[in-house]
Amino acid sequence: KSLAALRKLVPCAVVKCGENGVRFSGGTETFSVPAVPVGNAVDTTAAGDHWLAGFIYGRDRGESFRRSVEYGTLFASKIIRHHGSVLTDEHVSELKMQLKV
Repeated sequence: KSLAALRKLVPCAVVKCGENGVRFSGGTETFSVPAVPVGNAVDTTAAGDHWLAGFIYGRDRGESFRRSVEYGTLFASKIIRHHGSVLTDEHVSELKMQLKV
């Protein structure tokens, strides 16, 4: 219901559902992307910021909405594995490997 309500107001809407993944609606697409399994989340500080950074990263590279949502989900999964709001060098290296950058 939330996603449909948001779509009446904006051309692109995202509802993040924590461990239940993400719902997206934009253009002619509406879909869900599952959360990346992380075990126990340590600290969710900045998870939304990192999700948005991943989404923007994907869109800036010309990726589809679906792939960009997957990037956002991956970025957020990294930050919640430790305390604080800054990714460690190790996490950045893991992301680069996973994204093949």
